[in-house]
Amino acid sequence: MIMDNDIYKKLAKHLNALGMGYPEKEDLIEILRENFTPQEAEVALAIPTKVIPLNPSPSAKSPLM
Repeated sequence: MIMDNDIYKKLAKHLNALGMGYPEKEDLIEILRENFTPQEAEVALAIPTKVIPLNPSPSAKSPLM
């Protein structure tokens, strides 16, 4: 298991990689410590950081097509 302090730093880095990107600062790490147990922080590392591409598709054929 990752050391407690390291898990929060790792989670802060992980959240920084999200599309909206949280700044990786000591303030964020402190918020994570207050809101997540070390086990919950490890689970939160499973949040995907890649944006899922959207592929539009027609719902029905248009008479104009």
